[in-house]
Amino acid sequence: MAFSFGRSNLQNLARMPVAGAVFLVSMITPRRANLWVFGRKGMFGGNSRYLMEYVRERRPDIDCVWLAHSDKELEEARAAGVRAERASSWRGWALSLRAKVGVVSLGFGDVEISNSYRTPSPNGAIPAVERYFTLGSSFIR
Repeated sequence: MAFSFGRSNLQNLARMPVAGAVFLVSMITPRRANLWVFGRKGMFGGNSRYLMEYVRERRPDIDCVWLAHSDKELEEARAAGVRAERASSWRGWALSLRAKVGVVSLGFGDVEISNSYRTPSPNGAIPAVERYFTLGSSFIR
């Protein structure tokens, strides 16, 4: 079946009540400062993957988890030695909910809505994380 923006938009609208409830719960859920989730809908790659590799190399104390959107993506991430979970699974939602930081390549759907209010923008994430590592910036609140 071919991709359709209309169908995709309708699916997103249908999920809004649940997503809104999860979003509200996420605002009071304790976060783990050393848990970061990364994702890119449709592939194990993109800027979020490169940033994840950067973080894994420089900060072994940070638990990096890739949130996969397909079995193929999940297998690729695990084959690369990355901790990965299905984004749409209960485990994926729980990780996203508890993560202090979520990093995306395309948009909030990369790491699920529960982390959207504290997700770095695709264009601003890398400089902000580099400032955090080099200057001790308050990137992570």
